[in-house]
Amino acid sequence: MACPTASNEVYVKSLLSGFACACLVWFCGAAPAGAQQPAAPPAAGAPGTPDRQNPPGPDGSSQEPESSIALPLKVPELPAIPDVRMPGERGFWVGFNAWVANPSPNVEKGSDQYQYLGNLPLTGKPRLFNNSFDGGVALGLHNVLRFSYMQSRATNAELAPTQIGIFTQVYLMGDYLVTDYRMKSLKLSFDYLSWPYPVKTSRFRVKTLWQFQYMQIRTGIDAPYVPVTDSSGNPLLDAQGNYLSFATQETKHFYLPEVGLELQEWVLPRFRLEASASGFSIPHHQNSWEYETSANLRIGHVELRVGMRGYHFRTSGQQDFWIKGTMNGPFIGLRLYSDQMR
Repeated sequence: MACPTASNEVYVKSLLSGFACACLVWFCGAAPAGAQQPAAPPAAGAPGTPDRQNPPGPDGSSQEPESSIALPLKVPELPAIPDVRMPGERGFWVGFNAWVANPSPNVEKGSDQYQYLGNLPLTGKPRLFNNSFDGGVALGLHNVLRFSYMQSRATNAELAPTQIGIFTQVYLMGDYLVTDYRMKSLKLSFDYLSWPYPVKTSRFRVKTLWQFQYMQIRTGIDAPYVPVTDSSGNPLLDAQGNYLSFATQETKHFYLPEVGLELQEWVLPRFRLEASASGFSIPHHQNSWEYETSANLRIGHVELRVGMRGYHFRTSGQQDFWIKGTMNGPFIGLRLYSDQMR
């Protein structure tokens, strides 16, 4: 008969062996399917495994697949176009001109009811020259706001060419007359660059002129040798009881817009040629025109100007008398600029 102690020992060993196998089966089933342990890094100096998807290039570098090119977030700005300003197109300037010209104004009969002729040329000439002042200030890159003032005055003596009635007096043919006139003109002009645009590095300019002018002329006439007293020296009286006088004067003026054109060429940075013309006319009323050509040499802040100038004016023909005149002659002038030569 077998011993019971040996049977129990065999039974316990079989039970422990079955329990160990069950634990091993459970551990293997709990691990994730397909899980793999990370590969160990290659040893130093060992050649790496080539990438089959990105094979190395001829120079040994890895060739990455090309991706689509991304558009820039902001379109780059175009390069700025150079816009060169010539001397005098910055800051401001003032100038003085001496003009040798004779207006030779004529007094003409208009709507006056005198039965006599009313035409008389004023033959007086300025003693030396007519004074002219101008100035300007730069607006924008190449535009200029400019002003100019001109005056002329002369006195002369002449004989009445025929019996004439002028203003408030009547003169007989051959009367000794003393005539005097004073003329002045004030003009404001906006010189606007019209071509080329953009200027870039061009030295040539075409400007349109938008102007406004005020013109005034005062004329005086007297007959100093016509008696105004009787033989006893007593002053004579006219029909209204006033002291007799043969002096008369009248002032005419007008306001007139003008348009024109100006051409400029910088032959050298310090030497400029310039020509301009402007005018305006109201039929049967006032009219005016002006031209100027000049050569201009710049030295530092000072510019010397030499050229020719012409000016014509006519007051309104709807008045009792109207006056017209034309001036032509050379001029010389100086300008002082605020900007520095570059």
